[in-house]
Amino acid sequence: SIREHSYTAEDVKKTIFYHDQRCNVGIVLRNGVYEGSNYSCNGKTFEKVSFQIYDNFVATGDLNHDNRIDAVVAMVKQYEGEEKIIEVAGFMDSVVIGADKRQLVFQGSKELFNISTITGLKIDNGIIVLDFTRCCPTILTVKRYKIVNNQLEETIDDTNWQTYRSKDYGFEFKYPSNYSASQTVKTTWAPQIQSDYAK
Repeated sequence: SIREHSYTAEDVKKTIFYHDQRCNVGIVLRNGVYEGSNYSCNGKTFEKVSFQIYDNFVATGDLNHDNRIDAVVAMVKQYEGEEKIIEVAGFMDSVVIGADKRQLVFQGSKELFNISTITGLKIDNGIIVLDFTRCCPTILTVKRYKIVNNQLEETIDDTNWQTYRSKDYGFEFKYPSNYSASQTVKTTWAPQIQSDYAK
C-alpha cells in the first residue's frame, strides 16, 4: 500500500521546482532557496541566478479533488542584471514509481508582473487564490488560478453570479450579482422621402 503523507511548508522548501518552463530545467530548493552560477536558459547564460520562496508563502490543500494534500508556493526569481519576477507554482501529490511513498511533483507555474506585495495565498476548493497589491497598499487585487494540463490558467470566482436565460432565443449566461440584466428591443426607423419630381 502507498504511504500517505501530509505535506508541510518544510517539504515544499526542498522539492524540485521547474522555475522556467521555457528552459525545462529542474532545480532543487534547499530550505526554500536556490542560488546558481553560469546558468543557461533559452539561449542565454547568466553568471548568477537565484530563486527563493516569497516570505514563506506556502499553502497546502487539494488542487485536483482527489482528497490528497497538494501545495502551492509564491517564488521570487532573479537573473543577474534583470528585475525580480514573482512566480506562483503548483505541486500535486503523486505516486513515486517503484516506491511505496508519495511526493510533491511540479505541475506548472505562472509569472506575475507589476506586483508590489503578496498578502495572501491559499487553495480553496481546487483553486489557487492569490491576494496582492500593485502600487497602492490599500488597493487589494485577487487572482485565481487552476491547474489545467500542467499549466496555471487564470479563472474567476462565479459562485455568487446570477444566470440570465432567454426563453425566446434559448441561451443563457452568467453575470456578476452586482450587474443587472434587462431586455431591450432595438428597432430601426428609416424615413421615406417622396418627391414630386420622382418618376
